[in-house]
Amino acid sequence: MRPHRLIPLALIACASMTAACASWRPAPAPRRPPSLTIPAAAARPCRIATLGEAPGLADLEAAYIVRGRQLVECDLARRLAVETLEALGASSGP
Repeated sequence: MRPHRLIPLALIACASMTAACASWRPAPAPRRPPSLTIPAAAARPCRIATLGEAPGLADLEAAYIVRGRQLVECDLARRLAVETLEALGASSGP
């Protein structure tokens, strides 16, 4: 008995449909972007000491020390905010 000419074609069609179903995957669920949380130290405004009406030499020296400490604290809060934003940007991916 001679095989029919359409049998190889039917086998190829069946194999291609099976392969197409095997490679199909559902779309991944959309990722929720990370929530942006800024540290409290970075959200506070920087306070810088000022001098009174008639400052003396002792007032100038004390204000110099206090302002230096306040500037360092302000810079640390700014750096903390930048590092937080960079970490959030790196974790969200492309």
